[in-house]
Amino acid sequence: MHTQWIESTLLPRLEPRLRPAPVSDAALQRVPVEIDGRRVVLGLPVALLAGLGGLADAGTAAPASDPAELRSPAPGTLVRWVADDGASVAEGDPVAVLDAMKMETTVTAHRDGTLSHRAEISAMIAPDAGLAVIS
Repeated sequence: MHTQWIESTLLPRLEPRLRPAPVSDAALQRVPVEIDGRRVVLGLPVALLAGLGGLADAGTAAPASDPAELRSPAPGTLVRWVADDGASVAEGDPVAVLDAMKMETTVTAHRDGTLSHRAEISAMIAPDAGLAVIS
């Protein structure tokens, strides 16, 4: 066998395959589930969820945006709080550390105020999920 075998023998016998068109996200409802202790987000068709007692409409309403809420910049596991609960923080101060695939992300305060923790250490945090409130 030589390196040109793939180009000369194998590739001429393989027919090119078209990649299937992706399903539009508008037709899917994202539902987080836990499988074997791991959090997985499934995209399920809205029509499938419509028969389950209105769950399809549960995620379509936009969440109310609280300017005091500190949101996660990325998904991951909350490793530690850098600032204690009830501590006074300034804009830009490190507040928490998230870990995703051995890479740490420092979450900084988005405004001045008093920090109130809303997530527990070791919790799986979704992107844009509320971590704390700075009032």
